[in-house]
Amino acid sequence: MSALPSDMHGPGRAVVRMPRTIRAVRAALPRELRARFNEEMESGEQPATFEHWWARAVIQSSPRTTALLEQARNGTLKTVPAAEVFGDRWADA
Repeated sequence: MSALPSDMHGPGRAVVRMPRTIRAVRAALPRELRARFNEEMESGEQPATFEHWWARAVIQSSPRTTALLEQARNGTLKTVPAAEVFGDRWADA
């Protein structure tokens, strides 16, 4: 686990607002994910499936969040080990 630098939080942080509707989620997803979304909505547990896809759509709709996710995936995101942030309190958790 790691912690993001403190400059990632605060007034300058982008807030993504997206209606919790199937139409909004479908519109926010990239084309390659829309078919999978439709299939899962038709065959799955709709409330849980919808929440999962809504969260993904929020991420996909924010270029900054998408960039941070890509940095995390390729190992270039600036982070600090959680133990350095929390010290002894981390060991007790």
